[in-house]
Formats: sequence, C-alpha cells, structure tokens
Amino acid sequence: MNKRSLTNNTLSFPSRLLAVVALVFLLSSCERRPLEVYYEPAALIRVELDWIDHFGMRPNGMLMLIYDENDSITKAVGPVNEVDAQTLTLGVGNYKLIFCSYPDEGTFNFQRLSNHYYANARSVKLRGHTYDYWETEIADEGPEPIGAAVDTITITPEMVNHDLKFIDYRDRDNFGADTSIYVFHEVPDPMTVTLFIKAKVKRRQSIKTIDAAISGMADGFYLSRIDRTTERATLFLPNENWHKEKFGAEIDSMGFIYTQISSFGLPHGKELLAERDSADNVLTFHILMTNDSIQDVSFNVGKEIRYITPTGREAQIRNRQDLHDLKLELDLSEIIVMPPTPPTRTGQGFDAVVDEWDDGGTFELGGF
Repeated sequence: MNKRSLTNNTLSFPSRLLAVVALVFLLSSCERRPLEVYYEPAALIRVELDWIDHFGMRPNGMLMLIYDENDSITKAVGPVNEVDAQTLTLGVGNYKLIFCSYPDEGTFNFQRLSNHYYANARSVKLRGHTYDYWETEIADEGPEPIGAAVDTITITPEMVNHDLKFIDYRDRDNFGADTSIYVFHEVPDPMTVTLFIKAKVKRRQSIKTIDAAISGMADGFYLSRIDRTTERATLFLPNENWHKEKFGAEIDSMGFIYTQISSFGLPHGKELLAERDSADNVLTFHILMTNDSIQDVSFNVGKEIRYITPTGREAQIRNRQDLHDLKLELDLSEIIVMPPTPPTRTGQGFDAVVDEWDDGGTFELGGF
C-alpha cells in the first residue's frame, strides 16, 4: 500500500506571533485620524426669500444660480423644495445671483443657464395639437406664474473665516457655532402678466364654440435683465376659457365675449405703442355657430393692445411698464356676422341655412 507524503503547513510559534502582531496593528490603524481636506476660506451666506410680499404665492420649487463677475456660473442649486432660505459658502469676490421659481406644470423651461447675461425662461409649445386651421406653431395656453429675483453681492476678506486650514472631510459643510453668518433678503417679483381680451359682438347667442389665438407675444424673458425676449410666440385661447356676457334678451342684442391668459407680455422693443405696427399682433378666431357653420377671421391688433396701469400696492410691485397687465378691447359687432337663422332639419340631417358669409380675411379695426 502506497502512503501519501504529507507536507506540514502548520506555522511555527514565532510565525504565528508575528501574524497576530500584524493583525493587531492593522486593526488599530482603522482608528487613525479622519480624512481631512483643505479649507478654502469662505463666508457663510444665508439667503432668505419672501415670496408672498410681491409674488403673492410660495412656489413648490426654486432654482438658485450664482455667477462670478465674468457672468460664468459658479454654483447652481436646484430645483429644491426649500424655497424660503438657502445657506451656502462663497469665497472673496463679486457675485451675481438669480432666484427663480421652478415650474410645476411644465409650461416653461430654462435655457442657457451657464451664462448670467443669456440665462432665460421660455414658454413650452403645445404638443399633439390637432387643430388644422392654425398656420403657425402654437405656444402653450400661457405660462404658469413665475417669480424671480436678481441681486449682486460682494464678499470681502473680512467676511471670510481665515482661522481654519484643514477640516474633517465629513464636516466640510458644517461650521462652528461662533461662525458669522451673513444674511441677505430677497423679494422675488412676478414675471408673467395677464392679457385680458374682450370683444363686442352681435347675436352672441349664435356662437356655439370659440377657439382663438393671438400672435406676436413674447415667448420668454431673460432672468438677469428681467427683459422680455424679442422672439415671439402665438398663444392659444381655447374654447373652455371663453365666456359670454349679454346686454339684453333679444336675438339681435349686443353682447361681449371675453377671456384672459397668462403671458410673458409684449416682446422687448414693442412695449411702447409707437414701437408697434398693427400687424405685430394678430388675433385669429375659429368660431363654430349654433347652425354648425364655421367662420375663420383674423384681426391686426398690435395698435389696440394697452397696458393696464396698476394702482395701490400693485403699482409698487409692478413698477415697470413691461410688468403691467394688458388689455385688448375690440368692437366686432359689424365685422363678425352672426347667422340669425337656426338650422333647418331635412331627412338626412341638418342643412345650414344662413346669410352669405365673407371668406374671412384679416381686418384692421379699432377698440370700443
């Protein structure tokens, strides 16, 4: 019988003692000093925002952007749900700050945020729009309310903490109780305005539905300058937002149709009436009558849009004309001809019996 040769792998006592010592040293090394990082001298800044005073509502989210004096972004915070206050550190230097509410409904988005001068918010175009009677791309039904604040701050050498050189990596965002905190207060202003549209019509009872659109409105604004963009958008005015108001019960009596929509206002360079042409803004109607006939008609209204001068507290908040609400009032009673005759029934359905209509077109007109 062959016997297998066994190799003795058992460690000698000195070797085992050496292994134990090495293990103890290894375990004890786990309690070495924490990893430390170099502390860049900085000031502790706390920004407190009052959304209610001017903007009138507390947003659910906020974007905070910090730029250096060359307009390059150095910090971007957000979107965050903590909209009342934010704490951050800044080194010595001059900074430009932007605070803006974040969209809940996705009616606008941000572009070119890496540069202070060009950072902007733009309206989002409607998707899946099925109406084939609009020739232009339609913007959303209007942006949700947007509040924004801009400011500049300077951090001086006296404001920073020069005592610390190295800090525990785990505590790199924590500061001692004796650290000075510099508080800045910001009051965001409303950036959107309301456009009120009201038209005088005859035989308003003959209207079943109204869809409309108005072109030539600003499609956004620049965050740092609070200026409207020069690019233009067409805003959709859906039927569910139109209302009718009567003067009397007679079928031929006058009445009003009216609506309102949130917007970015008029484009930059078109704020003054003298800067506008009639064709800068076109109001287009697609009207379905009670006899199922349809009329498409457009009006050049650039010269008819007016700013509504705010009063009282609102005048202090909206202290720039381009932040004032807008109104458009038109007399269409002799232009849009409503059919006086209801539909007549035949064996195969309804035949529309109406007066002869014009082929629509674009009109120049005045208000009332």
